[in-house]
Amino acid sequence: MINNYKFLVKNALKERKVKLNKFSSWDPMLLHDGKRWLLYVLTTNEIINQDNFFTQDNYIHGFASENLNSWNSWNNLNQILKRQNMNERVCAGSLIKENGIIYFFYSYTKEITKEILDQKILLATSVDGLNFKFVPEFSLLPDEIIYATNCKDPETGKMVFAWRDPYIFKDPKSDKYFLFICAGGDRWGIPPQVPVAVADSVAGTYKLLPSATKLEVNINNKLHIPFKEIERVQVIYYQDKYYMFFHCWKCYVSQEFITLCENMGYQVTNSTIYVLYSEDIIGPYKIDLQRPIVIGSERTRLYGTFFIPSSESKEEYFVTGWYHGKFKIEVSKKFRLLFKEGNWQVLHNYRYIMTFNYFMYTVTNFVNIYCKKIFQKFKNKFNKIN
Repeated sequence: MINNYKFLVKNALKERKVKLNKFSSWDPMLLHDGKRWLLYVLTTNEIINQDNFFTQDNYIHGFASENLNSWNSWNNLNQILKRQNMNERVCAGSLIKENGIIYFFYSYTKEITKEILDQKILLATSVDGLNFKFVPEFSLLPDEIIYATNCKDPETGKMVFAWRDPYIFKDPKSDKYFLFICAGGDRWGIPPQVPVAVADSVAGTYKLLPSATKLEVNINNKLHIPFKEIERVQVIYYQDKYYMFFHCWKCYVSQEFITLCENMGYQVTNSTIYVLYSEDIIGPYKIDLQRPIVIGSERTRLYGTFFIPSSESKEEYFVTGWYHGKFKIEVSKKFRLLFKEGNWQVLHNYRYIMTFNYFMYTVTNFVNIYCKKIFQKFKNKFNKIN
């Protein structure tokens, strides 16, 4: 078993939740290398909470599994990638395997001040998923005109950027490689957007294109951008359309958009997954106001979700993620993503939920009855003494 970790086993589904004893983790990133599943997570050994986890010293920890059920350390697979300098933090990314080589696109944040952050995309490669080598030749910097921010380094006067959470996608139609990046956001003084870069080979060179997203929507006859940030984008090609999924903390979602969703019967929480669609891989990805969210995602309690293909159906994906506030990773068959009745939906395995709830109901009743009997026994003895 993995050192310093324990797995909470739910027998109903042989589910595994990764829970750290000494550490906390978030933002799972998964890859099947042809033989086994590789799981990488952002991890810290600092004392953290929901407000400060993003500012703590961290690194990328790794696991391996052949079946998504039982995980092991795979020869002490732990600190895969870590920060290079004291004022840097590792951010999420994604992986792809091509010609026997694993390419790990990830990001890091340089803390200039507590409020001013500068982010960059990095690349590391590996042949075994354990030993990664940084690729210094890789470079994908933001265009200072197209992706200009309102944030500068107070000492150098240079512009700083939001430029994180890269998602690598091989287009099944063109066989080209597209790298989607989370950019902009409230902290940088501009609306969020998702730049996209294209290359003929996975290693690059990548050509940066204009933003792939067009987030403006008409609400009450006013053009409106509903989100102040976008995180953990992922693209799925399905039935001749491209769908882009992402997260946004509820506090960064406009009240107008929340009201619109609620009026249609959709609930907005920190776990809600939003979906954009496009006819073309490079966009523009737009919001469909009739189908703005993944139905059922709001009840998972997960954030930073990452979809992996289901072994049971080509039409489904398993939904992985992390429980915000608890910093536990969910990798199981508990949640499934599929396109149903014109909408993307997350289906909850009610068999598991009902089984677990019935188990808890039975245990609770047993404890209550047992405690009442013990209490009554002591009460009778006390009455006899008096």
